[in-house]
Amino acid sequence: MPHANDWATPSSTGLVLEQLPIAEVADGYEIIPDVRVVDMCGHSIGSIGVLIETEHGRAAITGDALHFAYVAQTKRYPLMFWDEDKANQSIERILDLADVIYPGQDRPFRLTSANEIEYTREHRLTVTGMNPECRRSLSTETRNGPSG
Repeated sequence: MPHANDWATPSSTGLVLEQLPIAEVADGYEIIPDVRVVDMCGHSIGSIGVLIETEHGRAAITGDALHFAYVAQTKRYPLMFWDEDKANQSIERILDLADVIYPGQDRPFRLTSANEIEYTREHRLTVTGMNPECRRSLSTETRNGPSG
């Protein structure tokens, strides 16, 4: 079960995890060939990323240890739960290791030699499950502003 003060973790997390095989891993652990764990502690205790060797270079999946491209650009983590120095060291390390970063809450990106953010794909937003009446209502509000 999550801690009583943990507002971000669903209460069912413990039940789900109890049903899965779980192994403790450390920095460098190879999950499968060309996929390994990288320690990214700092934002929170035990934060990890995953490094993947691809035909296009090394990609990193960072989760919330590096959640937005601007965190990489500024090399400063704005929301700290554990150790600011370690978080900033983790950011520097992942930038040294990865060619492309898949952050927890942003699009995949890389930093240019001029320290500019270069997204690897265009931003697209797809909304599904809307019926035609809802779509018509949203279209009208967009043109005329919200009614009421």
